[in-house]
Amino acid sequence: MYSKGLCASKEPFKRFIPIGMVQGKTYKTSSGQYVRKDDTLTIDKNTIIHLLTKEPLEIDWEKMSKSKYNGTDPQETIDQYGVDFT
Repeated sequence: MYSKGLCASKEPFKRFIPIGMVQGKTYKTSSGQYVRKDDTLTIDKNTIIHLLTKEPLEIDWEKMSKSKYNGTDPQETIDQYGVDFT
């Protein structure tokens, strides 16, 4: 921000290294296959089923991954919270 003339002092860090892991909600069948959120149906607070098979799904929080279908669209986050949200 200093280099852009947006603040009077230099940033205190040369490089930012985030600590921790960003997690997202996952939905899995009993066989361990990951299911997209769009392919689920919420029955009640604790029961979510697969739309096609009607099988109850296991719900968990895991590291975000495309293969687990638990990522988020960055543009949706920016639209909802703004660009400065941290």
